[in-house]
Formats: sequence, structure tokens, C-alpha cells
Amino acid sequence: PGSEDARRAGAQLAWCELRLGRPAAAKARADRVLGPFPDDPHGRLVRGALRAEAGDFPGALEDLRAAEGHVDTAPHASLRLAALLVAHGRLREAAPRVRALLRRRAQEPAVRLVAGWYALGRGDVATARTHAEAALRLAPELAAARALASEVAARSHGAGGAGPRT
Repeated sequence: PGSEDARRAGAQLAWCELRLGRPAAAKARADRVLGPFPDDPHGRLVRGALRAEAGDFPGALEDLRAAEGHVDTAPHASLRLAALLVAHGRLREAAPRVRALLRRRAQEPAVRLVAGWYALGRGDVATARTHAEAALRLAPELAAARALASEVAARSHGAGGAGPRT
């Protein structure tokens, strides 16, 4: 894949493979892009997602941060990076990304999920509930939204729901 268009197409196919649940195929396609072009942001995005799913936190951070710096891949990379940071308890680092995502993309269920888990991490059950309810309104079929709502309900019984808002 020599041209920009060919690299982008290869990385987009890798992304499709990842979304279809075929990580080996996604990795092979991403490797074909990144081999000759190790800084390709589309390839870095896919590899970062694969690394996150494989538990390679440092590698995922490196790739997702690189992809976040490119205009074409920034939206996906920023969301993945925020989710990864929240999942690893790095809430201070996640905070500006979560706020930016909410400003720009609050109508996306995935953004509301990340914001909900972020709020729970901070102990802000009331805000987490707001995000869980929004995610459920936007995508009632989404199992992850139901999981967040269930966790919010479980924590509501002992937490009182007070805390800073995101």
C-alpha cells in the first residue's frame, strides 16, 4: 500500500475486520499498512484498538495517542483513548477527553457510556445515572448501556449519588 488512498483503504479494511470480530485478520491488514508506513494514523488506530483488547495498555496508549493527533482518526482515537484511560483508573488523564467528547458528540451512545463510567470512577452516581439513561434512550438494545445502568443502580443503594458533574 504505497499511496495515501491505498493505505487508508487498507486500514479501513482492518477496522472492518476488527468490528466484525476478526482480530487476526485486522492485525494482518494493519501490519501490511504499518510495515512500510509505521506512522500511518489509520493503521495506528486499528493497532491501538487491538492492543487494548489484548491487554497491552502501554502499546495501546502509544498508538491511540498517535492516531488522536491526526484529523481523520482523532474522533475514534479520542473515544477509544478516553475509554481505555477510564478503564485503567486514570481519571485525571481521561477528564479533558471526556469533557471534549461530551461537548462535541453527546448524542453518541458510546460517548455517554464512557462519560458514565468516568462519573462512576469519580464516585458521582447521579451524573453516571444521567449518562446511563441517555445511552439507553439513544440505543436501548445496547448491552453495554444496560450494564452501566445496572452498575449505577447497584451503587445508588449505598452511594447517595452526590458528586461533581462532568
